[in-house]
Amino acid sequence: MKKVLIPLSIVTTLLLSCIFCLIPGHADNAPSIEPKNVIEKIKEKIQGVKYWENRLNKINESIIEQEAFIHGLKNPHEDSLYRETKEKIDEINREMEEFYIEHPDAAPTKTERNAKRLRDQADALIEKADRIEDIEFFEEILEDGKKEREGIKKKIGQLKAKKGGYVNKNQRTVIFLAIIVIVLMGLFPPVNNPVSFESNYSAHSGYRFISDIYFPPHDGKRSLLSINSTLLLVQWIGVVLVTIGGWVIFKTDPK
Repeated sequence: MKKVLIPLSIVTTLLLSCIFCLIPGHADNAPSIEPKNVIEKIKEKIQGVKYWENRLNKINESIIEQEAFIHGLKNPHEDSLYRETKEKIDEINREMEEFYIEHPDAAPTKTERNAKRLRDQADALIEKADRIEDIEFFEEILEDGKKEREGIKKKIGQLKAKKGGYVNKNQRTVIFLAIIVIVLMGLFPPVNNPVSFESNYSAHSGYRFISDIYFPPHDGKRSLLSINSTLLLVQWIGVVLVTIGGWVIFKTDPK
């Protein structure tokens, strides 16, 4: 299989490199909104405006969630879990006071009560400080999200002003057909059949489905066929060249 995987990786890399070389850059866009990985870049180039509209929908949903979360931090009394916890603590405190009334010997002294009150006040201050710190942190994230949203809106406006994304309909068709052809060539590769075992000579023997070439040994027999990797590589290179030509021909949007 190495003979197949090596030329496949070469052709795939060549195809992607040629596509990206033919696509003009856009230096005026904020780098923070640009796709972060190869898969996202490919989706951007193929989908055009649709890619950015999907990202805009996702960032809008994220901003709504962050605003709701920050609102909860600023107004903890509105949170049901916070209210339930506070009610349970108050209930425990009431039960303790009732217990102290029934058992005055177990009741804390005035000094101990003052100390507990001071500890509770300190805990409340620490909790408030932590909440303020969390609010500031998430507000910064929210602000970054809003900036990203504005950048995406600007990007969509630029692309729509150019009547579409980087790839027009005809170019997408060329890429789609090229991918299908490359996959089919890989599934039905050219094969060689040995003519002479002594000279290790083999001749082209048509095309076979990949599973007919590499099947597990059965009754002590193995497939004698082998993939003609040279011819397969030539076929793939031909597809790449035709794809590049089609890309250039259909570079201008049809009127």
